[in-house]
Order: sequence, then structure tokens, then C-alpha cells
Amino acid sequence: MLCYFSAGSFEDWRDDAADCQTTDLGNTLSGYADECWLDIRSAAVFSVILARLDLALSLLQPFITAGKPVLNAEYLTSYQNNPNSVCIDAQQANIRTLVLCVDLDDSFYYNCDTDYP
Repeated sequence: MLCYFSAGSFEDWRDDAADCQTTDLGNTLSGYADECWLDIRSAAVFSVILARLDLALSLLQPFITAGKPVLNAEYLTSYQNNPNSVCIDAQQANIRTLVLCVDLDDSFYYNCDTDYP
């Protein structure tokens, strides 16, 4: 099972695409011609994001409870500067987490299982 969560972007093929209003759509994401930013100040977008989180939380907990591996990748620059902050949470939740460079060019790689004390 795979869960991908996007907090602030829109793709017209997603199940929740009809819940986003045209006025909530922003600029196209660089490198992703079929994806654009959402206006996270919008109440409609806020509802979409909450629903996405609820869905992700519902693919996640049963796997953790069953002792199945849950894999996570994080790309925030702030995590690259301080991976310990995300690793503490990941280890407490029993989630295997990698911190990677968004370019996926191998310029940064931190494995919370092996690199974090």
C-alpha cells in the first residue's frame, strides 16, 4: 500500500479535484506542468487538506499496529539542517524515515534508522 500526501497542490485527476474551486488554484509547480499550487488560505482548500490528512491517517495506523513497515520520505530543507527533529517523531511512531534532497540527486541522504543515534 502506498500513500502520497500533498498538502498544498492540485492535480485535476485526484478524487478531491472537484472540491477545489478555480479561484483557489495558483501558479503551476515548477517541473510539474499538470500540477498547481492551492491557496491554503481558502476554507474550501482547508477542508480538502483535512480530508487528505484523515485519509492518510486511516492507510497509516493499521499498518503500524500490525507491525508492518511504514516508509516515509521527507524533503524539507529544515529537516536537512536538523534531521533529529523528524527522526525523534519517526522512531516514536515506528516509521522508517529518510530525509532527502528534493532534487533526488543524492546530495543529501539521512536515514533516521541508521544515522540518528
